Amino acid sequence: MLFRGMDVPAQRRRYAQPFPAHELVLSQLISDIDKRLGPGRSLGMLGLCHADEHHSADSGRRNLRRFKIEAVAGHTERPITHIGDTIYFGPSHASRLLQAVDIATFFLNRVRHTTETDPRARRSMAAIVGNIRSITVDEYVWTP
Repeated sequence: MLFRGMDVPAQRRRYAQPFPAHELVLSQLISDIDKRLGPGRSLGMLGLCHADEHHSADSGRRNLRRFKIEAVAGHTERPITHIGDTIYFGPSHASRLLQAVDIATFFLNRVRHTTETDPRARRSMAAIVGNIRSITVDEYVWTP
């Protein structure tokens, strides 16, 4: 799994007119997935992207089409060549895979933003997050 995030309050403090957070993080995730699927990485295979429903799904699909044509400043370093078709947005309640990602994201965010005061909770969180990170390829939260 790849996890990407952004410190939105820091982005708003730094930029007068920032890119929409979801759009920016999605574009960086698409770019990273594409790099990992490229030649020499995974036999040059094409990947499919599935994502939780979001009000910006149409712009996400439009952006992917644009990213396949050219590199877009602030979003991708080069044209996207290893993601096939489009991004499939769907309801997480209908997909166990999306539910698993939602849960993993919840725990990674919780460990990043919450200090557990109960020793049992700390141990449980450490075990859960350790399991998630054991199958995580990369985890990054951008702070502008």
